[in-house]
Amino acid sequence: MHDTALVIFTAIAIVLCLLPIPMQWRARNTGTLLNIFWNLIGNLIWFLNATIWWDRFDNRAPVWCDFSVKLQAGLAPGLTAASLCINRRLASIAMSRAVSATRNKKRIDLAIDLSLGLGLPLILMGLSYIVQMHRYDVFEGFGCEIPVYPSIPAIFIIYIVPIVLGIISAIYGAIAVAFFLSRRLQFSTLLKSSQSGLDTNQYIRLVSLASLDLFISLPLNIFFLAVAAPLAAARPWPGFEDVHYNWHRVDLFGAATLEQYPSSIIIRMLTRWICPTFAIVFFLFFGVSRDAIAEYGRYYQWVIRRLPGRSSKQGSDPAFVPALGSAVAEPVGAEWGVKRSQRDEPVSDALSAHGQWHPNSRSMTVLVNVEKETV
Repeated sequence: MHDTALVIFTAIAIVLCLLPIPMQWRARNTGTLLNIFWNLIGNLIWFLNATIWWDRFDNRAPVWCDFSVKLQAGLAPGLTAASLCINRRLASIAMSRAVSATRNKKRIDLAIDLSLGLGLPLILMGLSYIVQMHRYDVFEGFGCEIPVYPSIPAIFIIYIVPIVLGIISAIYGAIAVAFFLSRRLQFSTLLKSSQSGLDTNQYIRLVSLASLDLFISLPLNIFFLAVAAPLAAARPWPGFEDVHYNWHRVDLFGAATLEQYPSSIIIRMLTRWICPTFAIVFFLFFGVSRDAIAEYGRYYQWVIRRLPGRSSKQGSDPAFVPALGSAVAEPVGAEWGVKRSQRDEPVSDALSAHGQWHPNSRSMTVLVNVEKETV
């Protein structure tokens, strides 16, 4: 069993996540950077899992599995927390009446964003050990997963937190949209005075991105909770030692076993396609703008200049391009001084070819005849 489309799209999504990082880093938008970070982590996990366990289900990468199953526990809350950070910032900008945020407020906002987007997922990764039955499971075509004991503690550690974060984020998003609509006439001035680095178009794109993420992730998280809740209610918590009995066990499941439970295949497919979908949506919002395309051009030029045998100055624009017609150019250091000459003044061949030296001057005056050429 394998999923070719998942491998292809997660590989593409990894590249799409990497391209906007320099621009977003310069913008210092913490929520957007957290969104990129968790999307990148998710796509890396699903790409490697789908590639390593392509048509196989053996225990071939134990170190990777121990590491990745913990990241899986923090992936859903991390993505939702990133959307919350974006919407919280936008709502704060929209509601603000101050000319600009103070340095102290910026530090507080940064601390809150990092606590939500990194601190909370890390805490949940640690708590996931409570409901983790054994090291991990391996599924053919899907790779390793965290085996969660269906119970009430699992509901609160694994399933509830992303839903709560999504609801809070939706409230902030509604506030951001409402204030934008009520103050849309002076909103451009408000964004400039807030020193947020955003313009109206970027604000709208951020609201749309966070809202679309919520429209996709919140219903899915509620669906996962609805699937897990009946199982948790039917199985009382047996105790920590019973849950972790034979902890070092690794369970392996082939395609024949998975095909007996079609619903489990659907759930795994939905889980894995969230990250490439989010990455593509993010790139469509922020990766195809005029500034982004110009940035990619600079990446290309940077690579070309460092290829073997290429001059560092090759392809660079000249400091001055003379106008059509005759012009006298006096080189002064690295700059060009330009004096217009009489277009109809006759010019000797010797002067045209070699220039003219003035004894009392330390420069050479060169007469350049620029012809228009149509290609």
